[in-house]
Amino acid sequence: MLWLRSALFVVLLALVTALYAVVVLCLVWLPFDKLYGVPKAWARTLLWLLKVVCGLDYRIDGEHNLPERPFISMWKHSSTWETMAQMIVVPPASWILKREVL
Repeated sequence: MLWLRSALFVVLLALVTALYAVVVLCLVWLPFDKLYGVPKAWARTLLWLLKVVCGLDYRIDGEHNLPERPFISMWKHSSTWETMAQMIVVPPASWILKREVL
């Protein structure tokens, strides 16, 4: 049953990502701070799908400790999940990814 739920999520991931990609391309003329809401909604949708389809949930401890000013956030990247979660946890950011994540 686990493989079926995982396969369903992969299909939904592809569909949701394609849909949000079209939305981003249609709204590319917006300023960055407005456009950033679209990828953030993409991440929230995928995290919700992970919860509903795969039973993978999360909680954020210590979010109040994040500074208001620009900062460096270092993530271990042991999975792709963290890349999606960053969209929710930290404010709009520039990213540097490990080659292994790609």
